Amino acid sequence: MNDELYRELTKDLDRTSNGVPYHWWLAGPEGGHFMLFLNPNLTRSGAEGARNELRRDRDVVSFRKPTMEDWYALYRNAVFAHPDVKKFKWYEVNIDDIETEYRKGTTVDNYVKGFVLPHRESTKQKIIERNGVEALNW
Repeated sequence: MNDELYRELTKDLDRTSNGVPYHWWLAGPEGGHFMLFLNPNLTRSGAEGARNELRRDRDVVSFRKPTMEDWYALYRNAVFAHPDVKKFKWYEVNIDDIETEYRKGTTVDNYVKGFVLPHRESTKQKIIERNGVEALNW
């Protein structure tokens, strides 16, 4: 993953004091699960510092690394949250090419400009052709 895409996908996540982005969710009364989105350029001591800070400041049950699916979920969410897209209905957003472009390292902004904005109406028509007009009411 290139640095620009990494920054784009992690910009809205919480961060440790040394800048490591993370996502957490409640595990139960004992605390939370933490997923650290480590930058490949981060040193081992930087990663350990982030884990130590979270252990010290939060009730950590476990840590885990993001899977490819976790990164892809961030990408999809960022496409739908993009300022030029969030006003669209779900059926106006072309997602046919989204996984391929994510794997290529296409930034969210470039995906939206190249694959969503120019294809808004044709994407809606594809949904109608595949699922019928009633799909627009889902």
